[in-house]
Parts: sequence; structure tokens; C-alpha cells
Amino acid sequence: MKKKLTERYVEGLKPPAKGCAVVWDSSKGAPAGFGLRITANNVISFILDYRNSNRESRRFTIGQWNTWLVADARTEASDLLKEISKGADPVQDRIERREKLLTEPTVDDLAKKYMREHSMNHNRGSHQRNNQQMLDNLILPRLGKRRLTAITFADVDALHNWVNSGRHKDGKTTPYRANRVHSLVRSMFNKAIDWGWYQGKNPAKAASKNGSGGVIRFDEEQRQGWQTQLSDEQFGALERAITDYDAREKDESGREITECERGIGEAIRLLILTGSREMEVLRAKWEEFDLKQGIWNRPSHRNKGRKPERVNLSEATLVVLKRMKESAVGPYLFRGKFGKNTVRTTIRRPWVAICKAAGLAERVKDKHGMLIYKPLVRIHDLRHSYASWLVNHGEPLERIGKLLGHIDPKTTHRYAHLADATLRSATNKFGEASMKWVQ
Repeated sequence: MKKKLTERYVEGLKPPAKGCAVVWDSSKGAPAGFGLRITANNVISFILDYRNSNRESRRFTIGQWNTWLVADARTEASDLLKEISKGADPVQDRIERREKLLTEPTVDDLAKKYMREHSMNHNRGSHQRNNQQMLDNLILPRLGKRRLTAITFADVDALHNWVNSGRHKDGKTTPYRANRVHSLVRSMFNKAIDWGWYQGKNPAKAASKNGSGGVIRFDEEQRQGWQTQLSDEQFGALERAITDYDAREKDESGREITECERGIGEAIRLLILTGSREMEVLRAKWEEFDLKQGIWNRPSHRNKGRKPERVNLSEATLVVLKRMKESAVGPYLFRGKFGKNTVRTTIRRPWVAICKAAGLAERVKDKHGMLIYKPLVRIHDLRHSYASWLVNHGEPLERIGKLLGHIDPKTTHRYAHLADATLRSATNKFGEASMKWVQ
């Protein structure tokens, strides 16, 4: 059936009893093959019949009448015919777009590939665990099912602000966590671009210094751990708790202490005496130590800076290592629970027990409302305490940075404010000597 298609005519159309009916446009200058289809459910759509370059008959649905005016649909049909004359095939293009959409990776797919092929090969164990926690708890619940091409700057910015707001936890703002989440999403999309999974600019790009062109990161307050320095009394309490812990035969539940759990106190002593990171100590091998020269040759793959380090060991550290060497079994200083050739991955549980015994833990409720002991001092605070003690006893920041293995001097400079007492003491010495000149 042919009719001059107008808005008034379309409004008066009656649906067929069953199936669908097609009305071709007979208006002057109407493109060939343009018309509308009306179904028994009264759904009216504009259509275009044509032949592709292979002379195959095709029917392309332009859109429904409730979203297209007759004149606009007619113009769209004319434009499509021009493209078809050049070899285009709108129906085939739409099929390919749908297939691509169905196979296009999601953020969840990207996260799995990122962790498997990038994070596992380039990040340390603790970094990998932090990445996975941010993905599982913050990123994937909000973006995981979305296609990569559907992610926009607004989505990343909203995620960044949501994490900072603390609504995911207890309402307390978490700018540090929000910035880490943003860094992870930005890194993931950088890899997606490298892998050919995403075209165009990274939607998680950080803003420039003037605040334009990307996500504006939050200002982070200096974390309390950077200022931590245990007192002599606290160090003494830790030492007594460590000694008692290593001497135990059974734990608090009555379970016998396994072989791999013995000597964990020595790991904490080494953390205190060397200022090393937890995984640097736990993954250490005996072959790295020259106990005669007092040197620890730490390989690059286990350092945060990815460079080999030559660590000078104190006499106290050598006493601990020589004592451990007498009963050493296997290549690692601290063996894992699956045999002498495996490595221990964490000392979190022993640390809680030792802090509790040393009076450095408080009782708090966990997420299930159960009372647990939470250490007032983190394991990493032992490293900060080591650096703080050296600063307060007059050691130059450059030397401390080398002992800690800092690549960037700015990292060590965060301890600079602790040197005030030392500098004041130095100037007081001159002041006391000069009193004979001052009237």
C-alpha cells in the first residue's frame, strides 16, 4: 500500500488484526524504498528497503515513530541511500555493531586480565592484595558489568568521589583510598589501550596542575605512621613479648605451635633493627647474607625500587642472624607451612598477639560486632620508627635514605621535621658556650 506519509496520517493509522502491515511513502521526492511498518501491537517504525552491493534485498529499521518525525525519517532514508550507493550496508553494519557489543570486554574482564598479566608480574604481594581488595570491594561492584567503551570520565569521577565520601564504609572521608582507587583504574585503562581493548583517551586521566582535563585528586593528610617513633619503654615491652611468644609451646586456643611458627619473633627483631619492609625480611634467603662482612645483598626483584641494594648490618642484627643460622633449615630465613623450601608470606597474626602482650593493642569491634584486639602500632611503623630514631640522633637524611633504600630523596624528606630537636640541641651547645660573651 502506498500513501503520502504525514504526521496526521500516521496518527490515524489503525493496527492490523495480526502480524504487521507496511505503508510505502508516495510523497513527491520520497526516497525509494522508504515507508513505515505497523504491527498488531500498534508499534509504528520507519523502514527502508534496499539492495546492497551484492544485490541482496535488505530492510533497515530507521526507528519508531514516537522518536522520529516523518520528515526527519525521510531525510535519514535519503542520507542512507547515498551511503548505500557508495557500497555501505546499514543492516550488516548494525549486525556487526551488535556482535562487537556482545563480545566487547567489560571492566570485570579487564580487571582479571590486568591482575593476571600485569599486577602478578610487576607488583609485590602486598600491592597485589591491595589491588584485588580495591577491585572486589570498590571498583567492580559499581563498574564491573559495564562495557569498556561505556565508561566515561563522569563514571570515574563519580567513583572517586564516592570512595572519598566514606559511604562505602563508615562515613569517614578517605582521600588516600580514593586516590589509590583512581590510580588503579587509570593504570587498568592504560593497559587496555596498550592491549587494543580501548580506543581514545583514558577516561581516568588525572587533571593537570590547573585542575583541568581529568580527575582532580584529593589532598592527602600526612599519615600518622610517618611520625611514629616507639619509646624505649615500648621497645622493651616488645622485646619481652617477643621472647615470651617464641618460648610458647601452645597458642591461646591450646593448639600446639607448628615448626614454621617458631622464631617469628626474630622476624620482628630484624624489622626493628634494619628498618626493612615486611616482605623484604620474610622472603630473604640465607645466600644473600655475608655474615662475616656484615652485608645483606638484597636482589632487585624484592625491592620496591626494583634495584639491587647493599644493606649494611648492625652488630645487633648480626647477633640475631648468627643465632638463627645455627638452627636454619632450607633456603629461606623464615620457612612457610608447606615445607622448608616454601616461604612465609605474613606475620599479621603473631604481630597482633605480640602487641597484645606488650600492651600495644586495644579492643575494638570488628565488622561482625565481635570484640577483637587491634594493634596500636602497624608492622610498617617499625620502619618509620627506625628512621625517626636515626633522625632524632643526628644522622643526615641522605644517609638514612640509603639505609632505607629510598630511590627518591623526597620520600626521606618527610622525616625532616623530626630533626628540629637535634638542630635545637646543636644550636644550644653554641649558645651555652657563647654565654661568656653575651652580657
